[in-house]
Amino acid sequence: MDFFQTTINLLILVCVAYILAARRPTFSFNPFVSGPMQGIERLLDYFRSALRIPNILIGLLLIALLLTISTMLPYRTGRPPELDLAAGNLFVFHAGEAAGLSGYWHVSLLKTLLFFIRLWSVFFIVNLITPRERTTRAFDAYTFYAAPFSRLPILSQGIALLLAAFLIAFAAIHTLQPNPPDAALAETLGAGGITGLFTDASLPIRILRFVWLSLLVIIDSLRIINQALLALLIGNLVCALFQWQVGGLLCMEGVYMLLGRFARKSPSAGGIDLTPLIFMILVNMLHVAFVQTLTSLIIAFKTFTLMPK
Repeated sequence: MDFFQTTINLLILVCVAYILAARRPTFSFNPFVSGPMQGIERLLDYFRSALRIPNILIGLLLIALLLTISTMLPYRTGRPPELDLAAGNLFVFHAGEAAGLSGYWHVSLLKTLLFFIRLWSVFFIVNLITPRERTTRAFDAYTFYAAPFSRLPILSQGIALLLAAFLIAFAAIHTLQPNPPDAALAETLGAGGITGLFTDASLPIRILRFVWLSLLVIIDSLRIINQALLALLIGNLVCALFQWQVGGLLCMEGVYMLLGRFARKSPSAGGIDLTPLIFMILVNMLHVAFVQTLTSLIIAFKTFTLMPK
């Protein structure tokens, strides 16, 4: 089901990119852009002759249809609507049974927002580690799909990313129910549980905890970078086995983009390069360290709320 949700969100991403580029030519020499855009053009051809409305409205209708599919399928299969803000099982939230179909819609919309936040987080990190003079087709395509976020200055990107993560963290805490933690952690948290950390404390402590949780949402993009690198490396091996040189080159361009300034070879260079594996190990270590530190900070400040005022 997670793979299905990701596929739906990727289609929504392409639709949003198409709408934002509606006044520009959809043709591009960049294969990462031209392929998906031409696919959307063919899909919209089925609606143009019947609806006879502008392409932007057709794109919005297609997004609404995709959101409906991503909402109704879990509802019909009985899968509980869950929102996983960060790695681990501490910040996993769900809609109550009493919410019914509206709870599924609420979680589905938050999942889509979280998908875009993670997409922008990965772009922000890749943009930070990529030299300005180094441009690739993959990075240009990523800039295209990350619009309008990618059009902001780098400092504004960081601020907008933190505000978006703060918004979804606030919505999850105040509108959803957290999954019960393990027994040891539940005893530490007390009767209020995870929600009590963000609702029962003083205002400065609550804001600080929301900031830590927002950073935790953003830092989770490091895990996504590793997953994307692994998928691209496996894709390159599959392309090499079937002797599909174009596919292998596209996969290596994606790897080259994610590595940024740490890439040692161009995508067309041959030979064995262990840089991606070393990069993945270091990124995983950073991700674990950040997650443990931020999670500890969120829980550790509970001791301050127990002090007499």
